[in-house]
Amino acid sequence: MIPASNSGMISIQPLPFQEAIRFFSEKGLELSPDSYRDVWAAAHVQAFTVARVTAMDLLEDIRKAVDDAVRNGTPLNAFKRDLVPILERRGWFSPQGEKAETILPDGTVRKRLTPWRLDTIYRTNLQSAYQAGRYRQMLENAPNRPWWMYDAVNDSRTRPSHAAMDGRVYRFDHPIWKRWYPPVGYNCRCKVRALSDQDMQRSGKKESIEPPMAQPDPGFDYNPGMVKWKPDLNRYTPKARRILDAENLGVPTNTTQLSEWLTRARDGMKQTGMLGSDAPITVKRETNSENNGRAVYRTGEILIRPDWLNAINKSLRSGVVSTQEEMNAFKTLIHEFGHHLGSELRFPDYRIDRGYRSLAQIINDVWARHKTGTFIGMFGIRYDQAQAVRLLKYHPTGYQEMVERFRSILRAAGILEAREVALVTRLNLSVDSTAYSDEMWKVLRAAKPSLRGGGHFGDYLADESRFRDLMEDLNA
Repeated sequence: MIPASNSGMISIQPLPFQEAIRFFSEKGLELSPDSYRDVWAAAHVQAFTVARVTAMDLLEDIRKAVDDAVRNGTPLNAFKRDLVPILERRGWFSPQGEKAETILPDGTVRKRLTPWRLDTIYRTNLQSAYQAGRYRQMLENAPNRPWWMYDAVNDSRTRPSHAAMDGRVYRFDHPIWKRWYPPVGYNCRCKVRALSDQDMQRSGKKESIEPPMAQPDPGFDYNPGMVKWKPDLNRYTPKARRILDAENLGVPTNTTQLSEWLTRARDGMKQTGMLGSDAPITVKRETNSENNGRAVYRTGEILIRPDWLNAINKSLRSGVVSTQEEMNAFKTLIHEFGHHLGSELRFPDYRIDRGYRSLAQIINDVWARHKTGTFIGMFGIRYDQAQAVRLLKYHPTGYQEMVERFRSILRAAGILEAREVALVTRLNLSVDSTAYSDEMWKVLRAAKPSLRGGGHFGDYLADESRFRDLMEDLNA
């Protein structure tokens, strides 16, 4: 609060929570076609997402409403009062008593937002913004108040798992804060208090030794502020810098930490019910000179060719992707990581069926091209957005020509980039790869019912003459 002078009178004006405002305003927009599983929990730190909202203009309306609430302290009733008419005009609001999902005459499903979901959107995003800002303030004052105590409300609405953390005290650099910093669930009201050495002595509190057996709610197994901000180590004393640097606060600076981060990312996505590999992810050097990268689903391995692995390590150490080559290296990393999400590729089909192999790789590759920038941002690494965008048009691998054919087919069918992202995300993360071909024909025939093509869709990507025949049919 700050005093303000007005004709000799002194009044109290609210001081905007700049860290919370910055946290939310710097988020991008991330389309979520089906559920939160296509953007792992930590990605919500970087991109405001409303599950099942796939229209960019609608998502922007919701984002603006939440941004205004963060900046101006808009109460819930006013937030809903202003946003509901916009959603109603666009046909995206389901009044009380009506079903949120309706099957239209053409067989498509219309999904709308309900009043209770607006409550959840409001509370979760404001709480995340506030707590991320609070985390940053506490981190800057950690040399003076190094002890952090979890504080649950402990009333009849407090979830047992949250209550299990109440009163526990850990140092600010304890790894538990990577997972247990609020909010740790939808509509979570928990907070963390910072204590000095004197506070600990006066209160008789002791440092907690073991973490609780309870877990954060599914999808909240991360610290928004820790993911968003990597601290400026130059602002701390040498001792504090050593502590912060050793713990690294969840931001990877080498491939060992990167492997741990990717393992947590995959496991977080699996919490939504998605399939994925089970073994810990390990990023290694590829010894086969014919491969840019390779993934082994059952062992958790991601193997990257030596020069690109060196480029990844350079970016991790510096915290910056400074060249297109480094961006290309990360795209290969994310491509191989994508093979650890969803179901395992089917062998021996992969070896003997060109169509299956081609389509399985291209779905994953296009997904990786769209998601590379998002993941780099989640690593806490700065990058040039233009370099990430270039990946959509070109990446130096043997898949380039088939990717161009795939995207040309989608455009000829009237499927633009936003729907392309939704399509490859749904297939790569939620559909068995043996069903990709049937799904692609369904999508194309929905756009053009008279389409004559048949057989495995992957063959139209691998064979030039088949591709041209399909394009002629789509453009007829």
